[in-house]
Formats: sequence, structure tokens, C-alpha cells
Amino acid sequence: RAPAKLIVEARFQLGKAQLAAGQPAQARRTWQDFLTSDAAKEAGGGLLAGGTYRIAHTYGLPTPGSAGDLELGVAALEVFLKKFPEHKLAPQAEYEIAQAYIHLGRYAPAIERLKSLIGNAAYAKSGVLPEARKLLGQSYFAQRKFAEAIAAWKEFLEKHPTSSSWSDVQRLVIDAEYQTAEEQYQEQNYDKARELWATFLNKY
Repeated sequence: RAPAKLIVEARFQLGKAQLAAGQPAQARRTWQDFLTSDAAKEAGGGLLAGGTYRIAHTYGLPTPGSAGDLELGVAALEVFLKKFPEHKLAPQAEYEIAQAYIHLGRYAPAIERLKSLIGNAAYAKSGVLPEARKLLGQSYFAQRKFAEAIAAWKEFLEKHPTSSSWSDVQRLVIDAEYQTAEEQYQEQNYDKARELWATFLNKY
């Protein structure tokens, strides 16, 4: 017989292979069986956490195909976060929940999730924070909350000057400032629109 440790690893990898092959339901069953097995519980560690985290991906997260998949996927990641709050994948799980909400146009819960992620001191050194701040700004922008979007993106520019997305976010700030004036124009607040565009032109 193969060593127990190797069998546990093989079951975990089987789920990954099934998901990669476009068989999410089979992958889910494999990981659910894996997670409830005595061998996996004895092995513990990274494989147990990894399997729990990946269950959500069998529902299509972070880009679920339906509201039902969204709810099930988010619930799966909530289980992971409850069981492994200090795991290195915890901030990624929070970020994927926000991405999933945004994918189906649910910006309000996405914004709350992103704010919670960014404000969590335990995640202060996470590599996902730059993209979380960028996505927060994009979520506000999608709701036409331009002032909030600009504030989120300016925080990104201040805190992540070496990010490869820095120039992109700078352009997003410019777009949001222009749209702020455009919105005033569309609402026939011409004096305010003129003031904002004059400031925009002087600035850029």
C-alpha cells in the first residue's frame, strides 16, 4: 500500500485535476469526501485548508455564473474563513468574495467586503491589498459615487507607489474627476460643471 500521506495528497490533487478539466461537481464531491475523511483530518495542515478554500471555486468563484452559485460559493469561503482565519489565503478569500459580488453587479456588499479587508490589521502585509483598493474605487465608480472612488484610488496611489497598476489608477482618477463635472452638466448644474472643468483643465 502507498503511504497514508501520499494517498491524502493524491485525493487532494485529484480534485484540482477535475476542476481544471471542467468537472466542478466531481471536484466538489472529491474534496468534500476528502475533507470528511479520517486521513485528511489526521494530515491536517495545508491540504485541509487548501481543500476547504477550493470548494468555492467549484461554484465558479470569483466569477459565478448565477446568483445561486454566488451564494453557495460565498458560503463556502465563509466556512474557510471561520476555520482558518489566520491562513495565508484568508485575505485572498475575502477579495474573491468581493469579486464575485461585483461580477453579478452587487456593488454594495462588495464595497463592505473590500472595506473590511482593507481595514483588517491582520492583512496589513497582504499582497492582495493593492488590487483590493483599486477594486474598491471601481465599485464606487460603477455606482457613480465619484468622490468616494477618487478617495479610494488616491489611497492606492499613496500606499502602493511601486505597484504595476499605479499608472492605470492615476488615469482612473483623472477619468473620475472629469466624470464628476460631466454629471453636474447632465443635471444642468452648469455653474458647478464650469467650475469643475476649469479646475480640471488647470490641473491637467
